[in-house]
Formats: sequence, structure tokens, C-alpha cells
Amino acid sequence: MPNKIRNLDVGELRLGIRVSSFLNFLILTLCLLLIVGCSGGTNDDSRVKIWGAILLPGNAVDEANTTGSQSTAKKPIALYRVDDSGKMIGDLLATGTSDDKGNYSLRLADKVEFSSDLLVEVNLGNGEKARAIVIDKSTDITPISEFLTSRLIDDPNLDLSNLALMEVRNLTRFVESLPLNPQPDLATMLDEIARFSDFATTAKINDLATGNPQLRLSGLLMAPSSDPQVKKPVANHTVKLYRIDNDGRTVGTAISQTTSNAAGVFTLLLPTAEKLSSDLTLRAVVRTYPLHALLTNDLLNIDVRSEYVFTELTQNHDLEMKDLPITEIHEGIEYLNSVNIPETNGIVSTLRAIENSPASIEIALRIENIQAARAASSEKFGSSTLGAVSAR
Repeated sequence: MPNKIRNLDVGELRLGIRVSSFLNFLILTLCLLLIVGCSGGTNDDSRVKIWGAILLPGNAVDEANTTGSQSTAKKPIALYRVDDSGKMIGDLLATGTSDDKGNYSLRLADKVEFSSDLLVEVNLGNGEKARAIVIDKSTDITPISEFLTSRLIDDPNLDLSNLALMEVRNLTRFVESLPLNPQPDLATMLDEIARFSDFATTAKINDLATGNPQLRLSGLLMAPSSDPQVKKPVANHTVKLYRIDNDGRTVGTAISQTTSNAAGVFTLLLPTAEKLSSDLTLRAVVRTYPLHALLTNDLLNIDVRSEYVFTELTQNHDLEMKDLPITEIHEGIEYLNSVNIPETNGIVSTLRAIENSPASIEIALRIENIQAARAASSEKFGSSTLGAVSAR
């Protein structure tokens, strides 16, 4: 019995030592936290941070750098707000310098909010600068961001501070979708962007300035090309909007029409009574061959890939074209655009190349999923209706 008591006392002693050590550690940790908190060392970290990359022309175009962009290092960065004419309002909100890799990071004042009149600017020297509207915490400065900032500021009818950031994102998305050719410097790159996008960008900005409620469709009319580095926009061709039946045949006359510009870009206002729908299609005849693009998005190209998806859907006689989910169709087209399929200079032969590629299997599976979802929905509706009739 005495040994047991002796052993118990030792165990309790060891436990007491461990508890005491833990309490001392806890007290020390709390003290350190209080010291750091009182020193104000974390106040700056609590402020909103924005960051991004400065990607501007300057490098040679090769396989490793297909855009010819360079990361601009050690350049002054400034954050400020502007009025509708582009003049700075008040003082600079933040300043900094890009790092060795051409990335920047700035801390915003606590009460600064993101809006279309909040700009971040890089000073490139020799009187040259590039800007971006701060649409998010992560905002890159690029030729496209400078082009759109300039165009939005230059429009005399646009209230920049009230322009929704979503509209800036949509404009950016449109210009990024164009097949821009890399250029050796910023000035010529801005000219290249203007050559492709001014036609539609000007119309879109005018819609924003006038409050036009109609949806504007924009895109590129493209012919296939055997050279992946050479895009073949189709200029000065008529693009018509039609409603179609389940077999893809046009119903009635064209609802609306437009013409592609010299860069192959088209833009078209959707009539007020219409909306994006899988039974509406854009149609253009290229080299005597009709190319189609279903209205699944406000940004869409008319080319062999949109035609392939159109054909696969309209040849499936189990589908009702007007009831198809436009999001899934658009994702299928985007998938096809992301796949490397060797094109030829011919429309028919390029369509065959898509048909013979693994991508055709993926498109077929996506269409089967759409069909299965529609069938399941119909069965569910039929069961509900039958149940209601039985109850009566």
C-alpha cells in the first residue's frame, strides 16, 4: 500500500508540472499578442489589398511567349480616382513600385470602394503610361485595360462613376475574345485592338451611355485556316438572325441583320421582344457554305466550330431546339474552341476533321446528357400531371 501511495504522489507531481508549464506558455503567448496588438503592427495588414501583373508588349513572339508580352519591372504604380473626363480627383490613394517580375501590390485606404472611376496606373517613362479600371482585388494592367479605360473616359455621354463594374468586365471579355496579333510596342498594340474592336466597342459603350436596354450581340465571323497562327476573319459579309425549327431550317424571314466589318467583327442589337434562346441562330454564308451560331451568349463567333455544334444538335430529332439549355450548349462550344484540332482551308474538310477527332466524342456525350436531362424532366412533369389528374 505505501508503494502505491508513493507512486500516486509522483504521478500527481508530474501532472502538476505539466499543467504549470502549459499555463506559463499560455500566459507568455497572450502577452506577446497584446504587445503586437498595442504596437499597431497589424493595422496595415487589415487594409484592403489589390494586386496584379503589368503585361505589356516588348518581347519577341515565340512558342514560349505567344503574346509577345513582357513583365514590366521596377515601374512606379499609382492608385487614384478620376472624374468623367479622366482628370484625377483629390490626392493619390496609394503608390508603389512593381517588383522584379512586373507584379504590383497596393494597400487601399479603409473607405476606398471599387468602382469604375478607380484607376491603377503604371508610369512607363518617356510620357507613356498604361491604366486599368480596378474591377477586382486582382487587376492586371494590359494593353486591353488601357484601351478600354481610354475609350470609356473619352465618351462624353458616359457617367464613369455610375458605370457598373460588370459592364467593364463584359467589355474586357469581348476584346479578349478577338484574335489580336502581337505587336512590338504598346502604341501599335493599341492600334491593333482598335482595328478589331472599335466597331463593336463603340456601339457597346454608346448603349451604356444612352441606357439602351436591348442586348447587343457581338463576335467574329471566321473562316478556317490551315495555319494556326493566321486567323481568317471574313470581312463585309451579311450576318442574319433567324428563328429555326427542330431540323435547323429557318422559320420565316430574318428577324434582324448586320454586316461584318473589315476585321470580320459584327455587332447586332437583339430586338426587344427576343432573348437568348437555342432556337435562334446567327447565319452567314461563307464561300457558298452557310455557317451558324446558336444564340447561347451575347459574345459568340460564327465559324466551323459553332457550325459543328449547330449541326449535331439539329440532326438529333429527339431534341426540341427551343427548350435546350443555352449554358450547356455554350460550354460545349467553348470546349471545342479550347481543343487543338488541325484545320484546313476548307469548311467541309475542317468539319470532317472535327468529326474524326476525339473532341466529337465529348460533344456527343454532352448532347446525350442534355437529352437525358430533358427526358428526365419530361417524365417528372408527366408523373406530376398524372398524379394531379388521379387526385381529381
